[in-house]
Amino acid sequence: MLPSGPSRWPVSSTFHPSRLLDQEAQLLPADQAEALEAIAGVDEVSVNEEIQRAIAAHIEARRSDPDFRRRLQASIERNREILERLAR
Repeated sequence: MLPSGPSRWPVSSTFHPSRLLDQEAQLLPADQAEALEAIAGVDEVSVNEEIQRAIAAHIEARRSDPDFRRRLQASIERNREILERLAR
């Protein structure tokens, strides 16, 4: 189990790592929540920081993916056309 001092977890009044396992919240399956807490503990960072790192890595991977970039450009064009029609 990870230490739970104030510097270990996010300051938010609504989030606590135990909520990752909360059946009602269903933020993550239990095995993923446990793995995330273990990884954060080994890396000596908060669960929140570990989540932020994962999200940043995912965003960077998407930006580097040529197929995603093509779909993104197509989406931009479709939305531009819609917005231009709305502006008339």
